[in-house]
Order: sequence, then structure tokens, then C-alpha cells
Amino acid sequence: MGYEPITCCRYCGEQFDAYVALKDRVCDGCKEVIPKLERAELGVDGNAGFALLGRDLQMGEAEFETITTTEPLWSAEGIRQTKLAVNRAFTRLKARIGKPISYYIGPSHPDHC
Repeated sequence: MGYEPITCCRYCGEQFDAYVALKDRVCDGCKEVIPKLERAELGVDGNAGFALLGRDLQMGEAEFETITTTEPLWSAEGIRQTKLAVNRAFTRLKARIGKPISYYIGPSHPDHC
């Protein structure tokens, strides 16, 4: 292998001047947040539950599931349906990625404290 002067971070896409093996190419800025990026964020956006793996929608992978309820989302039934939609989105994301991934509760999730 030869020297490759320009390498792009596999998380943010930023270029940096260093040779790093392809599977490990990570810029210094992302090294601090890698543990969080390896987990999917679970949350709610409008009338859909989502699971997002990555920094944002442009750089990551995401699945959305519409919340199907006629009850207000703040009611007990609405919260239950919201959690089910988020769970279905996460299940689909895991199936699409094809490897086991963990998750964390994002600030928009009903269980976020």
C-alpha cells in the first residue's frame, strides 16, 4: 500500500491529510462521538417514530414509522402507539443494516427524562 494524502472520515466525510486503514478512517472530531454514532437514536418527528444510525439524515441511515392512533399523542394510548412505532422503525433499521446495533433514547422520545 502507498501513501494516500487525502482521506475522508467515514462518519462526517471531512477530508484529512493522513493515511488510515479504510475500516478505521475517522477524523479527530468524530473520535469523541464514535460511541454515540455506533448506536441508533430513537425518537419522534412529527407523526412518525424514527431510528437514526449516524450523525444526521444526510450522513446516516434512518427508518421512519407513522404513528397510527386517533388518540392525542400525550395520552396513554398515544404514548403506547408512539413507542410501538419507534420499535418497528428500529426493527426495520436493524434488518436493513444486517448487523446487531444498540440504541439510545433521543430527546424527542416519550421516555427521555
